[in-house]
Amino acid sequence: DRDWLEQQWEIGRIRAKEPGWSLLLILFIIPGFLVLSVTLFQKRKKYRDVHANEYRTRKALAVFKKSVHLASSLNDIGQRQIRYLEAIRTYVRHRMGLEKAGLTVQEIMHFLEMKNISKDKKTEFEKILLTLEKGCYGGHRPQKAELDQWVSSLVELIKLIDKKLV
Repeated sequence: DRDWLEQQWEIGRIRAKEPGWSLLLILFIIPGFLVLSVTLFQKRKKYRDVHANEYRTRKALAVFKKSVHLASSLNDIGQRQIRYLEAIRTYVRHRMGLEKAGLTVQEIMHFLEMKNISKDKKTEFEKILLTLEKGCYGGHRPQKAELDQWVSSLVELIKLIDKKLV
């Protein structure tokens, strides 16, 4: 048995384990990759913290669309109206660069006047806003189809406004 092992050793079929790629990978490449990943993550987080206002402004339309989509899945019409109105207020607040503030319809319309939005679009936007606000505070409760129609025109108006603001 021992002779056979010595014979195999001499012809090179059995070799002592030499450090190969796996050792190099474990000792150098994986830790280096981890350090690089953590460093990039920290720099990105620091940049986002410093530029939070610009990030919020850039992402306002995406946040609005997501909020509208989530609100449209609700069954209660009253809750939908509240969520839609909150989505609009959040959108305008983000575009204005405000942290947290409750905006009235008049403040939202003043923002649109400052941004040179056409009169007919502002009028349509204000009509939808006032109708949603009335519904939230016990006024007119629209049917589902009517509310969906308002929201689709509202989404189109927001997209148009967002293009003009960029």
